[in-house]
Amino acid sequence: MKHIFLVGLFFFIFQNSWGQNFVNYTYNEAGFEVAMPVKPSKEERKIINRIYMMSAEEPEAAYSVLVSKSVNNLENIDGMTEKTFRQFAKNCDIKDKQGFTLADRTGIESSIVTQQKLYINYRVIVVGNNAYQLMVACKNKFADPKKVRAFFRSFKIIESQN
Repeated sequence: MKHIFLVGLFFFIFQNSWGQNFVNYTYNEAGFEVAMPVKPSKEERKIINRIYMMSAEEPEAAYSVLVSKSVNNLENIDGMTEKTFRQFAKNCDIKDKQGFTLADRTGIESSIVTQQKLYINYRVIVVGNNAYQLMVACKNKFADPKKVRAFFRSFKIIESQN
């Protein structure tokens, strides 16, 4: 029993340390919620598709979520997640790349360095008509892995109000 208590206490402390000072924010129109270290700004643009962006900056890193809402079901387009990733990472040095699962869909997570030495932790996942891209960017080095993990793990898709 004592062992279970210590493991639970360790997990509670560890879990709270990587998400420390992050606050949940919801962007109903874009259909997601995410935790960020500072209050974010929101932006909406209509080009061909509707584009939503939530971003926040702190001295060490910039955090962004970009959602592209299409009139078409993007999941019906073969390899759309990979195509979105390749377009984003074009002309960049891809340091690593692996899959992750969210909402029973598989996305791509990667560490990328741009030609301008911007270090980006990146995630992309396609769900229905939406392509969700999450980014944590820093100059000259990758962001604190604990903060990146807290940001990525906090992301949830919610029912859009549009």
